[in-house]
Amino acid sequence: MASKKLSKFAIDAKRLSAQIREGRVLCIDPASGGSLPGYALFEGSVWIESGEMQMSKRKQQPHQRYRQILQSIQGNPELFGNIDVLCIEYIPPFMGSKGGDFRTQGVINLHRSVSIFMAAVEYQSIVEIPSTTWHAWVRGNLPSYEKSDMKDATVMGLTLFATAGQEIQNVEEVLELVQSK
Repeated sequence: MASKKLSKFAIDAKRLSAQIREGRVLCIDPASGGSLPGYALFEGSVWIESGEMQMSKRKQQPHQRYRQILQSIQGNPELFGNIDVLCIEYIPPFMGSKGGDFRTQGVINLHRSVSIFMAAVEYQSIVEIPSTTWHAWVRGNLPSYEKSDMKDATVMGLTLFATAGQEIQNVEEVLELVQSK
């Protein structure tokens, strides 16, 4: 019987398993512009915190938003510095599905946002997680999940740890957070 080919995400998660278990892991949901980027921080297999970046919620030009993301990262070295593994959502070059309404400009804005995180966060290794991967984890583990950027980033972390074969020590606390209304 042929073995199933592992995705790049799964290969990277397994390769970085020790760093994921022992280090500081920051997961980022970049948000497309209508909401704030979400984050989740884990350290030594313990969930530390989740939240949304402190930025203006008012509608603004993309370049102003990118500047705010950069300033938020630079102004918070306790959160965005000294990261062993950065886990960020993989944004394919083209997005959309039958009947979907994800505009090209939204994809471009997401790519730019991801690029800012990749350039400004101080990290040793990076793992890009496809939304289809963490969405599948949610469907299999959290049937009553209600999306938010903060929860999405947290679930990305849960998916990363599970894929790497690692356990989060305070997982019940994390599950309670992502299942709350």
